[in-house]
Amino acid sequence: IHSDPDLLAGDHLKRFLVHQGILVSGDVRRGDVASDARTLVERRQELVPALEVMLKRSQNFYSEQILRLIGQAHGKEGSVAVGTRAVMEILRSHLGEAAPAVNLLDGSGLSYGNTASALGMTRFLSAMTRTPVGAVFLRSLKDKDVGTVRGKVKTGTLAAACTLAGYLDAPSGKRWAFAILCNRGSAANLAWAPKLRDRVLEEIARAMR
Repeated sequence: IHSDPDLLAGDHLKRFLVHQGILVSGDVRRGDVASDARTLVERRQELVPALEVMLKRSQNFYSEQILRLIGQAHGKEGSVAVGTRAVMEILRSHLGEAAPAVNLLDGSGLSYGNTASALGMTRFLSAMTRTPVGAVFLRSLKDKDVGTVRGKVKTGTLAAACTLAGYLDAPSGKRWAFAILCNRGSAANLAWAPKLRDRVLEEIARAMR
């Protein structure tokens, strides 16, 4: 098992090619791409539709590629390390003190080394509504209504975590940002978390009515 997402993606690609009957020799390794390398396939998509796919469908491959694009645009290197550093710099420049204190190791959030607090996430969500891209960000989230309270959310699920964050809009026009983060901790499993997460969401929606 690789800690490097690039090598992990390479291993999956190699396994897929072999499964399709394409012979692949040698080990997967990182290396520089020659300046005269031939492009085999190129596929482009507009950013906003890609963000909607990424957030509504939890498309982790998109997340990793967008992180690298950010690194290339801001740090002249399309790597995980430069991309995560650029993301944190962007957050601080736009959100100031509202920028969450997080430990960011990848674009998809699949690494168990990624950490963030519920307070930091709600501050980030609240600040996002006041940025020029706030409306685009809101549209890219998944719909999740709780009774008469309308919600726009992003889920997050790992073997050791079950999370939900986003916005709730009451009929009165009141909007709350929220983040529910359930970690397994010392529990035997995480089977209890989805029900607890949904119950907490219902209680938040009830308090808004």
